[in-house]
Amino acid sequence: MKTKTSFWPKVGLLFLFYWSILLWEACGSTVVDSCGNNGCPTVEFPFFDYEDVVLTENDLTLGPDEPLFLSIYPTQLEYVACQLPQRRIGLLSAAYACSCLGDGAQGDKYPISSINIYTDKPFLEGGEAMDSLNEFFSVVAEDENGTKTLPLNEVSADNNVRMLNQITIQSSIRPFDAAVPYVLTIELLKANGNLITINTEAITWE
Repeated sequence: MKTKTSFWPKVGLLFLFYWSILLWEACGSTVVDSCGNNGCPTVEFPFFDYEDVVLTENDLTLGPDEPLFLSIYPTQLEYVACQLPQRRIGLLSAAYACSCLGDGAQGDKYPISSINIYTDKPFLEGGEAMDSLNEFFSVVAEDENGTKTLPLNEVSADNNVRMLNQITIQSSIRPFDAAVPYVLTIELLKANGNLITINTEAITWE
């Protein structure tokens, strides 16, 4: 003797199964690899690369006790991958079910391995234009461990700087001749060998 099962409980079970698949696809796939993304669906483009930067000065006329801060931001971003995207069922985009990291959330793929700074005229007494001022400047940046501050002459391939949102180059040094303005040039060498150069506006020290 057959037992009849009502229609609506069957429909309810089907919907429960369907939504279970959606939830698993959006949140249940755990990926632990060099890209991170632990507990979220694989992000196809977790890093970004940049072709240029913009620079802003905290002031173009610095007072007697005012330090110099140069904020540098990446521009012309291109999102890049570190692995092939994970194969998925495709019933629902993860963006609609979970709040997970998006493209570029893990920062620059090619960290900065060298920073050089110099001026268009002699900055130190007895010095010359284009002399390196690295020993007098430091860089502040964010990485996965928090805030990182390094003297410029300590930045290297093994002790690099990440461009997650911005970096700040800072110093309290003053030129020996405060009567003239100075243009500072900053060179950023990325781990892939690309060199980016940018100049400040003319800065005067009082």
